[in-house]
Order: sequence, then structure tokens, then C-alpha cells
Amino acid sequence: MNPKETKNPIKKIIVSALILIAAFALLFLFVPNQEKYYLESDISSFVATSKLRFVYYAIFAIIVIILFKSLKINRNSSKKKILNFLIGLGIFSLLFFFVFDKILIGFGLYINRQFPKETVEKSYQIAAVTNQTLLAQNTEDDRDIILKKDFEKITGNSDFSKLKENEIIVLKFEKGLLGINFINR
Repeated sequence: MNPKETKNPIKKIIVSALILIAAFALLFLFVPNQEKYYLESDISSFVATSKLRFVYYAIFAIIVIILFKSLKINRNSSKKKILNFLIGLGIFSLLFFFVFDKILIGFGLYINRQFPKETVEKSYQIAAVTNQTLLAQNTEDDRDIILKKDFEKITGNSDFSKLKENEIIVLKFEKGLLGINFINR
């Protein structure tokens, strides 16, 4: 057996492990740090309307083509080689869509925040307030609501004792490069 052949699989495993460690570090350190600047509704809206899905599919298709060509799978390939390729592709697909989806969204949110375009003021009417809960509805858009955790994220204040029902509060956001409102800290 050639010593070069035995080193090659170990190198591949080490490189794969390093890529996974970097991906999970981004997922658990970078992404949550970006999400703290945004309301859940703004992130959901960004995900629903973003063009990132097209980018995911294009990158995924390119990787599949590269893998297919690098493994030299053709009509004469053994069933075992094809089965191994399909299993590897399935595992890679799951990792790609579950892990890299959040990472790409995190990068989108980061880029949005780096280039603020304008300050946006939104008026909310307090619908319900207690020591434990807060619900405020945008005066211009009934679908835009603020809950306790959003209010705490925006104001840095968890004391709702001075707020009264039907009171109007004005909250300020920055609109970023991608048109997503974020909390400027």
C-alpha cells in the first residue's frame, strides 16, 4: 500500500472536521450576535423575501457538479461507489440547508447593519401591559406588533410600570442596506 494513499483520507477527515468546527462556531457565535440587533418579525420578513434561497440552490448545484466530476461517476461506476456518493450527498444536503442557511442569513443581517441608510420612527399603541407581558401594535400596520422581549431588546428596559394601555410610544430603528430595520446600539 502506498503511504500517500493512507495520508490522503486522514487529511480529508481533518479538513472536513475543521470546516464543520468553523461552521458551528459561526452558527453558535456569529449568528446569535447578529440576531440581537433585529426584531423577530424583521428577520422573518427578510428570510421570506430574500433572494438568498436562489444563492443557496446555485451554490448547492455547483458543489454537486464538482463532487460528481471529482468522483468520476459514470455509467460504468460500481453500485457501491454510487451509493456512497448518494449517502454523502444526502448528509451534505442536510448540513448545507440546516447549518449554512442560518449562517448566510447571519451574514445578510451583518451586511445590512454595516451600511445604514436612514432612521425610521415607528409608532406603537400599547394594547396590553402588566409586569410580565407587553403587547404593542403599530399604528400604521396591524400586522406589526411588539412583544415584551422586542421592547426590552429595543429600549434595554424591562420596567413596564410607567407604560399605560392605549399609550402611544415611538421607537427608532435604522434601515440598512438591504432594507431591513435594525436596532442601533
